[in-house]
Parts: sequence; C-alpha cells; structure tokens
Amino acid sequence: SEQRAQFHQALLEQVEQGGAGADYLKSRGISADTARTWQLGFAGGRLVIPLNDAAGQTVGFCGRATGNQEPKYRNSSCDLLFQRNGLVFGLDQAKAAIRQGGSALLVEGPLDVIQLHQAGFTNAVACLGTSVSALQLQLLQRHGTKQLLIALDGDSAGQAATERLLIQLLPQLSAGGLGVSVVPLPQGQDADG
Repeated sequence: SEQRAQFHQALLEQVEQGGAGADYLKSRGISADTARTWQLGFAGGRLVIPLNDAAGQTVGFCGRATGNQEPKYRNSSCDLLFQRNGLVFGLDQAKAAIRQGGSALLVEGPLDVIQLHQAGFTNAVACLGTSVSALQLQLLQRHGTKQLLIALDGDSAGQAATERLLIQLLPQLSAGGLGVSVVPLPQGQDADG
C-alpha cells in the first residue's frame, strides 16, 4: 500500500541518517534487513508495523511508541478490512514454516514475532491481544498448525493470560484438532508486551 511505502521510506531514512526510529531498532536488536523484510515504518515517534493478512495484504498498522509515549501500542481502528480477531500477525511470513513443521509459536506482541523470526524461529506469530479468537485458531489450523506452542511473557500478567488461553482452548483441544504446549521463550528474548 502507498501508506506502507511512505512509512517504510521514513524509517529507511532514519536508518541512514540516525534518529529515534533507528535507535529504537538498535535497542531491540532488529537489523535493517529485518526492517525491510517486515516493511517496518516510522511516523510521529512511533515504529509503524504493517498488519498483514495471511496473503500478505496490509490491512492495518500497529504503532509502537519508541519513547515513553502512551499508549505503548496503538492499532489502527477496526474497520471491515481490519478485524483484529480475524488477524494472526506474522502468518504471511510464518505459514511456510508452520506447514513444514506443523507447529506455530504464539507470542504476545508483533515485535516479539519479528525478533524471533530474525533469530530463526520462523514459525512465530502473534494474536495482537491476550485472547485468541475461534477465527484465529481456524486460520492457524488452515495453514497447517497441529501443535500450538504458547510463549507469552513470563511475568504474572503473561502467566495469567496463558492460563486464560489454555482454558479458552480446551473445547478445541478436546475436539481433537489441536495439540498445545506452553514453552519458555528462548533465552535472551525478553518479550515486549
């Protein structure tokens, strides 16, 4: 999309000339190559993360504050295109690895997904929020997920979210469609709520 290209260009300029966007990428250990792969952008003090559907079409954006602005994350408003409960972040990039290995690694935020992909965990996806909708589960299963690995933050909020998620997943699991396990995040991946 045109908007995505503008945001992306703004970030590439930051990377070349220095600036808050470039500093933030560096602080998160995200390389310029990774920023290109994910078409990351920059606007108004926020890192702009395109939200793509499984086919790779950008349907919305998520802005992550690079300083201490509130809210930390801001998603573009839900419209017909962007139904948050029907979008799995990173699925367009992860679907080949998921199909190949049969498992999807579910983490909390889009930046966690991007960092994990950069570290070689190319089956990582996120659900933008702490609950997973039936739609999102169907989407994951349609793309070959047989085993869902849940790696939410290790803090108490993350643990509570993991427990809620497991309770929520029980009906689907007992229907026999999906295995699930909780895994600690790989060392050095501090998830970024």
